[in-house]
Amino acid sequence: MSTNLSILDILRTDLDFCIRLIFYVTNNCVLVLILSEDLIGYLERLVLIKFSDIERKRISVEVDKIVSLFNELKNIENLDRYEPLFHVHEISSPLREDEALDKVDEEHDMLRGNALLVHGYVKAPKTMVE
Repeated sequence: MSTNLSILDILRTDLDFCIRLIFYVTNNCVLVLILSEDLIGYLERLVLIKFSDIERKRISVEVDKIVSLFNELKNIENLDRYEPLFHVHEISSPLREDEALDKVDEEHDMLRGNALLVHGYVKAPKTMVE
């Protein structure tokens, strides 16, 4: 018994593999576009939302930008001559000393003026509107 599975059906099962394949086959633009559409569909199922057509186009453009960036990186010659960067700029974040509190904030005193508390829990605003 043979099953008729397309390449997209196989790729749909593993997002990491799908992303890696997008970056490996960047020379074939048609396949990249198909995979990015499949990736968008996978993201919709993963986060349980539906993207509008405008959002799908925006995400597709962003995936294409990521692919083009990796194409540029692929073309760098003599990469072993360069030291890896830990940060682009020579900056450091100042650290402060921790201040010990006399009591545990069980009543959420610190959140009273800044958050909405419902039954002792912080209620967050809606992030999506249907």
